[in-house]
Amino acid sequence: MKRGTYLQAKEENKQTVHQGMIALVVFVVVFMAVIVTVAEHAGSDGGFFSFSPGGSDAYHVAQSLVKPATINAGEASFPSGDYRCAKKRDSIFVVTSYYTTRDIDGEDVKTNFRATLRYNGGDKSQPRNWTLVRLVDF
Repeated sequence: MKRGTYLQAKEENKQTVHQGMIALVVFVVVFMAVIVTVAEHAGSDGGFFSFSPGGSDAYHVAQSLVKPATINAGEASFPSGDYRCAKKRDSIFVVTSYYTTRDIDGEDVKTNFRATLRYNGGDKSQPRNWTLVRLVDF
């Protein structure tokens, strides 16, 4: 083997290894960015995928589905953040909160409720994409 050919092959191998190392470093950086993103979003309300509904989505929809079932639907008011929501299996959410209405004397009447909702897919902010499975006032 000629000396020039050997040095040329060695130089080509060195370039290939260098390109491989760059590709590996880029892959590791992208992989770490994905892992960090997943870890940051793992505990968020909407989950990792933004199209998955969360507790706040279920609460906002519950307001529009519960309001027609109240006695004074036009006057029912819901608290802005005083609710609990549990996500069950198969896109089932159980929302517990209250609404306030006025009685004949003008006094505020607080009614606690527990609404079980099923998300059917589609736009999570649209009540038509949800089903009110059960509503219990207590």
